[in-house]
Amino acid sequence: EPEEDINLVLNQIRHDNCSLPELERHWSATVNYRLNTIKNAMSTQEIFKEWPSYMIPMGYKLIDIDFKALYPNCFNVLGNYELKLEKIFGALMTKIKDYNSRNMLKSLTDIENPNENVKQAVTFYLLHSMFVPTSKKVTIDDRGKKNIVKFSIKDSQNTFMVFCSTVTMVEEYITNRSQLKLPIQPFIIIVGTLLEPREIIVYFDSIKFKVFTVIRAIDLCFKIFQLFNLEYPIQSGAVWHFIQKYLYSIKTKFDKSYPNLNQIIYDLENSV
Repeated sequence: EPEEDINLVLNQIRHDNCSLPELERHWSATVNYRLNTIKNAMSTQEIFKEWPSYMIPMGYKLIDIDFKALYPNCFNVLGNYELKLEKIFGALMTKIKDYNSRNMLKSLTDIENPNENVKQAVTFYLLHSMFVPTSKKVTIDDRGKKNIVKFSIKDSQNTFMVFCSTVTMVEEYITNRSQLKLPIQPFIIIVGTLLEPREIIVYFDSIKFKVFTVIRAIDLCFKIFQLFNLEYPIQSGAVWHFIQKYLYSIKTKFDKSYPNLNQIIYDLENSV
């Protein structure tokens, strides 16, 4: 596009109070320019300062547009997830050894006709038991002694999906996390419980996106990681790599290897 045209559209995005359909149209028209600025940005704060529309309640629709331009040929998960999720659930039934996780599977199978959100929440939450974290972190105490901490299934789950019984507790949880001064990668907050999710929120960098299905929340989190060049949390890296490779069929030069990951994906892709 000619430079003056793009500047006109950019001004409309940044300063005009345009309707969502107009914003989406302008957003699509400037997608390559924006992907370039994101690639060169030093932080997500810098990106949001330049593109504040990401932060509106429907900002996830803009993330969709950008992600589609970034990976035009990737598998459309939202339109075709049922079969893949069925296969994952089948694998969980045979591969999970952890006692608490097996109990959770039993609780789900005991429910007559569980709704989609319950099935999705349990399936993705229990993926962390199939990909038990192997990462370790080294901490040094006051006396200079090194301690090696091995991450647990719970550590992995907590960087992926957390549960709060009320919206007020969500705010408290976010405040507490922020005070730790550690980077907060995108994660999912469920108001309610695993078997009774009432509200689903994707939280990232002080932005809260409210969505209606767990699969949409996973989809949005994943797109945020990819679009803004973020690293997966070390605790749940294996699960996010699985989602990336199995659900989206995306490979990148930054991929890490995890025990059993490729084998499990191979088995799932070749199972009937």
